[in-house]
Amino acid sequence: MPAVGTRHEQARELLNRLQIPVCPVMLGNRAVFGDSGAVGQAAQEYDERGKGASEILQVYKYILSTLVQLKDKDKQEHHEHQSELNRAAG
Repeated sequence: MPAVGTRHEQARELLNRLQIPVCPVMLGNRAVFGDSGAVGQAAQEYDERGKGASEILQVYKYILSTLVQLKDKDKQEHHEHQSELNRAAG
């Protein structure tokens, strides 16, 4: 997200209106992202206690949680489909 302005908020509002999920964590416009990339490191390697590293970790946790929820939903839908097939087979 930019250091100044509301462009990120406008984008979030639009995506929400379109019912597109948006990660609640925003990555700040931090020097660590450029600095770490310049030396071939991730933000967590370059400054493991910094705000950039914390933001990346929060995004990772959000993505992981979302994938687990999708996997659970897929398993449930598969189970329901199998139950329907079993009932139809009699």
